[in-house]
Amino acid sequence: MLFNSYTFIFAFLPVTYIGFLILGGAENRRWAIAWLIFASLFFYGWWNPKYLALLAFSILFNFFVGRWLSNEFVHRPKFKKGLLIFGVAVNLLLLCYFKYLVFILSSLDDLFSVSFSPGLTILIPLAISFFTFQQITYLVDSYRSKTANPKFLEYCLFVCFFPQLISGPIVHHKEMLPQFGRSETFKFNADNLINGSVLFVIGLFKKAVIADGLGEYVAPVFTMASEGVPVTLLESWGGITSFALQIYFDFSGYTDMAIGCAIMFGVRLPVNFDSPFKAVNRFEFWRRWHMTFARFMRNQVFLPLAHNKMIYLNPIIALSISVLLGGIWHGAGVTFIIWGFLHALFLLINHLWHRLKRRLGLNRGQSTRLAICASVLLNFLIGALAGIFFRAESIESAMVVLRGVVGLNGVVFTELPGFFGTMEVVWISALLIIVWLFPNSQQLMAKNIAFLYPGDGPHSKRLSSITNSLVKAFEFRTNIWWALFIGGLAAFSLAMMTRTERFIYFQF
Repeated sequence: MLFNSYTFIFAFLPVTYIGFLILGGAENRRWAIAWLIFASLFFYGWWNPKYLALLAFSILFNFFVGRWLSNEFVHRPKFKKGLLIFGVAVNLLLLCYFKYLVFILSSLDDLFSVSFSPGLTILIPLAISFFTFQQITYLVDSYRSKTANPKFLEYCLFVCFFPQLISGPIVHHKEMLPQFGRSETFKFNADNLINGSVLFVIGLFKKAVIADGLGEYVAPVFTMASEGVPVTLLESWGGITSFALQIYFDFSGYTDMAIGCAIMFGVRLPVNFDSPFKAVNRFEFWRRWHMTFARFMRNQVFLPLAHNKMIYLNPIIALSISVLLGGIWHGAGVTFIIWGFLHALFLLINHLWHRLKRRLGLNRGQSTRLAICASVLLNFLIGALAGIFFRAESIESAMVVLRGVVGLNGVVFTELPGFFGTMEVVWISALLIIVWLFPNSQQLMAKNIAFLYPGDGPHSKRLSSITNSLVKAFEFRTNIWWALFIGGLAAFSLAMMTRTERFIYFQF
């Protein structure tokens, strides 16, 4: 089930919310948790019920392994470490089987001209990456005696809570489990309902109106490229700029809807998207884009590689491996490997550039406004160029678009139906101004919602931007004007939902 569907908005969400209030208001906390678990499993099974068994197995397996790691074998460190390795390995094997087996076997087919996978197809279960990563972190913390042995129902809800189940945020157990122990979580709160609904509507508008609308500009370019039809300079840049903005508003919209839904139920999920197009370098970009995934990769991949006494990896090499693995996580295909490699290369160049600046003594003082603007623009452009491999169906089609980007296929627009006109150029320009200069959802709602930020790194709680002068002018207030504005956004978004488009991060 998708957030941007009439079924979710008009049936699932109100029924789930009312049931939660009835049970929670009667001081039946365990029944309220059980109700949310049932609703979340129904939400998950709506797409394909047969994968409920996989989700149930994952929850049961990790709960008991985590319990054993916390309580048993304390004085048998080798056995305890072996149990951790076994638990993590089972999780990763399940992930690799569903997500990468077909790609690996088909690659072997091409490499050795032998049929390893005749007609093999495996449908990737929804959210397998997210609930796997979330529980791997739980196992690691259990091994380190950093968990409090939650009750089974609370653990189930921690894993399958529907607002964050499908595409994150990847929640740390310390961020969510304590919230289930507070009585106020289960009581009606008008502020939570209002603020969560406003954030949900903002996210719905981003998805249904902006992101899905931009998709109509992106599809013709990459469809032509996949058919081998040359795309011109303006078409290529229009397509890749539109796709960069599409995935930006798609994921930002999803994050707003997920956090907004959770707030309605009295639960705070960590912020997962913080204006990444305002970043001045690639390191900052990844601290702002899919923040909880970046935290997972930092804690569970980069730090173990960088601090491993057996392999002695240079931190930059460890970082590059982490980013490359992050690219492969986004999809099983050569294009995603290239996409991950490019981002690893960008980070390496970024690091070497900063090292050179320090050696030349150029790192002193504040950067000028012009230098900041140039850095932001450069970050956007290289991200958009790398995005070609994220969106393209094959290397061949990606190369068609790349040739167009440098003008090898001509300059002016061809007769491409439904593509670019004056209004489209104005709309994309306006969106660029919005993402670069205007406050984001957290800044708009900061006075009403105590947002939860991932707790790693010095920049995790920073809401920086090129300029904050517009924050006060646009911050949310509970008055008639904002009510009319949000009502208008909701009505327009619902009217535009003539077809339910999946989120780009759906089924990762």
